[in-house]
Amino acid sequence: MTKKKMTGIILIFIVGFIFLVLDTPTKSGFSYPHPYKNDPNIIGEYQYYAIKSVYGATCTYKSVDELDPSVTEIPSGYIGPDAKFVDKVFFDGVNVDTFNDSIGYMFVFIACFLLMKYRKIFSLSCAFSVVSLILRTIVFALPFIINGSLLCNMAIGFRLSYAISTIVAIFFAIKGFASLAKDACCRDERLWMNACWFTYLVMSLLVIFLKWLDLFNLAYFFIYGQVAVVVVLALLLFRVEEFAVRSCQSN
Repeated sequence: MTKKKMTGIILIFIVGFIFLVLDTPTKSGFSYPHPYKNDPNIIGEYQYYAIKSVYGATCTYKSVDELDPSVTEIPSGYIGPDAKFVDKVFFDGVNVDTFNDSIGYMFVFIACFLLMKYRKIFSLSCAFSVVSLILRTIVFALPFIINGSLLCNMAIGFRLSYAISTIVAIFFAIKGFASLAKDACCRDERLWMNACWFTYLVMSLLVIFLKWLDLFNLAYFFIYGQVAVVVVLALLLFRVEEFAVRSCQSN
């Protein structure tokens, strides 16, 4: 292991990590093969927030004015004194992530695969990266296969599953890097690496929760916070780079 190779591995890992934390959905111009099938037995709010948080959605509301008993449909952006509830949910078209998670998983996998012979813990990160990629692919494919309340439930379930799998993959990767910097002088850096992972964990769960509540602006605040965490982690990894190289060479 040379310092130049270790630098390249760290950069690959950091770039992959950034791709995983950044979420920039962009409309592709394509639509799903069928409209969303609203389930009258499930409250509209649950269906709307479930679909929007994962795929993007729009809706119409029904409003009941106390002064006017008539029921009318109004745009989802309406704000007023009337009581209102979600009436119909619609797909917002097929959205693609500019910073695609698939690229992030591949980069993390490559970085950990190159270090696997030095620390076995990197193999766990590789395994969870593959699992996360499979789960992410399933989530993307679900609207083409199923619809209605089943789609809502499965989308949320698989979304949480691949998010947790991603968090675990990053955990093992960071643990692996920390184990390479085993010198006593790197103690503080190892502690800060663990702190970076824990902060990333908390922010990831907050992002999922806030998106489900349709608080996307606040969610993006924490997404950019995650990017800041990745930058701090990168500085820590480069700080212990020489010690990691020595550790690899001693194996």
